[in-house]
Amino acid sequence: MMKIFVWVLVAIGMMIAPIAPISAEEIGEASFYHDSLHGEKMANGEPYSKNKVSVAHRAFPLGSKVRITNLTNGRKIVARVLDRGPYVEGRVVDLSRKAAKKLGITKKQGVAPVKIVLLK
Repeated sequence: MMKIFVWVLVAIGMMIAPIAPISAEEIGEASFYHDSLHGEKMANGEPYSKNKVSVAHRAFPLGSKVRITNLTNGRKIVARVLDRGPYVEGRVVDLSRKAAKKLGITKKQGVAPVKIVLLK
């Protein structure tokens, strides 16, 4: 009987324990959307525009702002999270074409190491 009581307490503790918040800072690779996606609907309902600065992130709230730093050249941008992704291992953010250009990520490179910080 005591074992059952202990297991019930453990189960209740797991249910009411606070969920660990997502990290507000990540380091990894950034890639950018292919031009063929221009005009396609993003997770927030807006059409994707390669000519606007926007990003996709797996967990940061849609509409939130992030600061992204290209760790290769030091360039920085502030952008809104409008979509979900990337879905490639090691990548932390997908960029619009304009965001990639501002960060100095070229078509030839395709990806670059970045630091992404969720802004309050």
